[in-house]
Amino acid sequence: NPDKPGSKVRLQSRTYQKKKLCRDLWPHDNADIMYIEPITFKWWSKETHFSLEIKEFGSNAIVYSGKTMLKKIDVPLGILKQGGRYEWSLVEEKTGEKCSATFALLSKDDSSRIMEIVNNLPQLLPPGTDMETRCRLQAGYLVSEGLNYDALKWLERNGISQQY
Repeated sequence: NPDKPGSKVRLQSRTYQKKKLCRDLWPHDNADIMYIEPITFKWWSKETHFSLEIKEFGSNAIVYSGKTMLKKIDVPLGILKQGGRYEWSLVEEKTGEKCSATFALLSKDDSSRIMEIVNNLPQLLPPGTDMETRCRLQAGYLVSEGLNYDALKWLERNGISQQY
């Protein structure tokens, strides 16, 4: 079904895997993300000064740029379009090391449809099922839809620690 979020056309990777900075970008290259909350961009590096830039995919139109000494930046959804595809680039300022990855935001309708299912899933479990089990079932559904970023954010938001 071409309308299903998990069946989007995958573009070639723009992440340069040989570089240390680029091995652990989050969200990963070609990620599909629901349009429901700020997006947290994360990376792992020993360095301390980074700049992040987000462009509309296939264009030089910059929609966000920021600098940080942290290993993450939260970007509000208001600057990104529902259903839009973007490329984000990270530069370690001291070394000049750069890498990039792409992501797409689902439409508001697709995000709402998926969240309706996620919110109804716990009803399938026996009464008294613990919160962690309910959350992991919901996260598993998100993974089945190809929404790995959202699955980990769901667990994180519900206090269930995951390493990614």
